[in-house]
Amino acid sequence: MRSFKTIALLLTSCAHLSTTFREISIPSIVNANQTVQLTVTNDLSSGPGSYDGQFTTFRIYLAIVAPTSSNIPNTVQPSCYLVNGTSITTSIVNLTIPTTVGPDGMSYHIGTLEYSTHPTPPPPSSYSYTSIFTLYNTTSSWSSADLNGDYPPFPDLLPCTSYDCARQCLSSSFPQDINGTEAAFKGTYECMAACPGVTYPSWEEVQKEGAGPGETLAGDGNEGGQTVEVAYASLLRSVSAMPTVTANGTRNATMTVTPTALATGKGEGAVVRVGRGWWVAALSGLVALVR
Repeated sequence: MRSFKTIALLLTSCAHLSTTFREISIPSIVNANQTVQLTVTNDLSSGPGSYDGQFTTFRIYLAIVAPTSSNIPNTVQPSCYLVNGTSITTSIVNLTIPTTVGPDGMSYHIGTLEYSTHPTPPPPSSYSYTSIFTLYNTTSSWSSADLNGDYPPFPDLLPCTSYDCARQCLSSSFPQDINGTEAAFKGTYECMAACPGVTYPSWEEVQKEGAGPGETLAGDGNEGGQTVEVAYASLLRSVSAMPTVTANGTRNATMTVTPTALATGKGEGAVVRVGRGWWVAALSGLVALVR
């Protein structure tokens, strides 16, 4: 049965043959709401043969994995974005992780995605992840949805400052919103979309772009899940936004739509089996829409 967990993984799954940054690293101990440095090692010095040189920008995510989500083996994927876009030439990025992202003393990862803002861009890179770090001084608890392995979808549309708000939306009507009909799904989706800074399309837009009411994938049983997936792929192909660049070259956290990367072959991504192959074609055809 289709769930928010499946939807969240759907656009971050399947093997991808590209590579990533040589390394990204962060201290093993991090305190929430305090500045910490992310160090990025790229291959720009390689000249014309540089892999990273084909991109202009990279996005930075936080990967949050609740203890019981281990029912999906080796699953690490972005949960929300910390920095919307930073110049590809940047090697040190100052990050501040909100106190509300999860419980104190738990393990997290930072993830990056390289992409190009050129009019005819190459496909985005795979995700690259830091080693596990321990995050302290956080104030949230795992929700019932977290502990079931379900979490808000679409990290490219969800700033980490609002992750806890979206988490609570999922938990407030769990499990009806996870395993229910489109009506149950709709309420949870609209709750998450109303969280500050979240740029999910409206439910009406989702209905317009996605599957019709009552149309399901065979055997999935969640009309809302199908609707949102189709709409998300469609909107990624048709929406662009103009980010604001700050003096230090770091773009603000206003969402800029770009394809969600596919997981690397390093055991850090999960492959999700679905009833139809529409998303394979949609993903292969997506291009970076940032201007």
